[in-house]
Amino acid sequence: MAQLTKSKVTVSAEAGAAGTGTDFYTIIAPVPVSPDGVPRLFASGKQVFDQHGYSPGCEFASLYADEVGKPFIFVGVPIATQGSLGQLNTVGNTGTSTVSVTAGTNGPLEETNGIVKVLAGGTIGASQILLSLSLDGGSKYKTVRLGTANTYTTQYSSITISFGAGTLVTGDTIATWKTTAPICDTAGVTLARQSLAGQQKLSKKWIVISDAPDLTFANGVLAQCLTYETANERFQGVRVQVRDHIAQAVMAKTSLSVAAQMTFAEVGGTGDTVTRTGGSFLSDGVVVGDIPTISGTVSNNVTGVDKITAVTATVLTLGTDDLTPESNVTTARIVFWGSLTFSLAGRTVTRNRGSWIDDGFRVGQVATMTGNGNANDQSAQILTVTHTVITFVTGTVLVDSVKSTQSVSVTVGETKAQWVTSIESAFSTVDSAPRINLGAGRARKLSPMTDWNYRRPVQWAAAIREMQHDVHVPTWKKDLGSLPGWSLLDSAQQLVEYDDRIDGAGLSAARFTSFRSWANGPSGTFISLDLTRDVDGGRLSYAHNQDVVNLVQTLVHSATEYLIGNTPQLNPDGTAMKDELADIKERVNAPLRREMYKNLGEGNRCSFVEWAPNTTDDLSVPGAVLTGISELSLNGIIHSTNTVIKVR
Repeated sequence: MAQLTKSKVTVSAEAGAAGTGTDFYTIIAPVPVSPDGVPRLFASGKQVFDQHGYSPGCEFASLYADEVGKPFIFVGVPIATQGSLGQLNTVGNTGTSTVSVTAGTNGPLEETNGIVKVLAGGTIGASQILLSLSLDGGSKYKTVRLGTANTYTTQYSSITISFGAGTLVTGDTIATWKTTAPICDTAGVTLARQSLAGQQKLSKKWIVISDAPDLTFANGVLAQCLTYETANERFQGVRVQVRDHIAQAVMAKTSLSVAAQMTFAEVGGTGDTVTRTGGSFLSDGVVVGDIPTISGTVSNNVTGVDKITAVTATVLTLGTDDLTPESNVTTARIVFWGSLTFSLAGRTVTRNRGSWIDDGFRVGQVATMTGNGNANDQSAQILTVTHTVITFVTGTVLVDSVKSTQSVSVTVGETKAQWVTSIESAFSTVDSAPRINLGAGRARKLSPMTDWNYRRPVQWAAAIREMQHDVHVPTWKKDLGSLPGWSLLDSAQQLVEYDDRIDGAGLSAARFTSFRSWANGPSGTFISLDLTRDVDGGRLSYAHNQDVVNLVQTLVHSATEYLIGNTPQLNPDGTAMKDELADIKERVNAPLRREMYKNLGEGNRCSFVEWAPNTTDDLSVPGAVLTGISELSLNGIIHSTNTVIKVR
């Protein structure tokens, strides 16, 4: 009798369990402002932006509000891992201005593929310079009037492009880069779940706007979804996106340009120095290990062959580069490139600036090196990778050498098939879990906030589509039509994203929600299949079936709670009288039938549903529990059709 009175609903092994079924969706997203984990009801992306600042979660909220037209619950959680800026390349800049790209305090806030071209060049700070900027890999370009400024900060994504003293040349592509978006962690999802449990608003499902980088993250999200039922009596499902397909990772190639009055000193075979009378090498960004190329002098125009061994604000100490004494040179210019050090003993390649990880290099990939002019021009599998050091597998033979990043390229590629194999293996143990839905693959979708054609996760499209229709309607029902504005094609109308129909149906086979096209139209992008992580062949592997079960759980739970505190008349053995049980049964089934047989223009939500109380429960004892069972028959689903054509 000391226990709190409550109603409990479980689902038999034939049915499984997951979310609720109302008109709300819950968005859990890492945000740069007010990451307090408080659930708030919003009706627009602008409201989210005003509260939490810009984030991909804000973008999804804008799409959702525009296309679903319903309020949503938004939970902003802390950024656990900032987005990274990698693959920066400024080799195409032939002017004398050094171009650099940096992110704000919270890191990049969006997944971008940046390109900057010079439409009208000139001298930084003096000319009216005109740039062309793309943040979506060239799908769209916008004109930027830099004028006489020396920096430009992109709206929303927190990317700043800076220009050192010097010139830009018309027609140059002066910078390209890629950024990743920030992600949360399971602690953030735990905070969201705890906060959601403390308020009364129910939602159909959660969506986590943060890629699952690994199995630990996916299992952590699943654990919170399970806890939401067992500890908080909420029946909830969750959508999560797994990591993106890495089309190509490329080592960043950037240079620094310094012009100042300089004095060159010959010291010996090594250790020659360059001294400047104004400015600072450190402030300019020069670091130990850079390889310099010097021009604009009478006697010291040298192409660097070795690394800088020491650097202070005013003095560079060189390695084996040989200088000739020369004083107060006002026309000198030094271009600094990063260095790569190859080690035979360690099977390593070490960079002095930039990050292999930010550039997209990962364990298990095969890196291809070119431009060395020796045996280091080869392909080898990565054994370990840190920000500065790649170690290759046993058997890789390298030549000890030092090379400039200007001349050497290091790339890795991942085919679509390799990506599918990798994520299938990584998440294979997320099994027998109908509460969680893992999505894989992206498509382009025009942002209502930024007007860029960003690549967006399939889970965004699936969440919006499922909320545009009744709970039992599959997001992959073909006659709903294509997903408006979503595209698997590039600007030349060539397939670049994973298409489950064209690329082997590997994602569906591995139980990932994914995109597809249809062979005979209509043109456009569709959901291939929308799948939970239930066992292969289970009816609850279809997300819409699981959602129907979720709704029944919620309805039964709500109705049976109203039975608590009732005082039915009893038979001598303590069981409820027949008429009393009939009344109890009707009190539960009336709302159940009303909701499950509700036809909103898309048919009944199930084929049959009925709750029945146990007729043998003894209700005469303190702490009596009335048990019941719900029978639920799901609707059928036409997965495929086969037709025989008889020719006469």
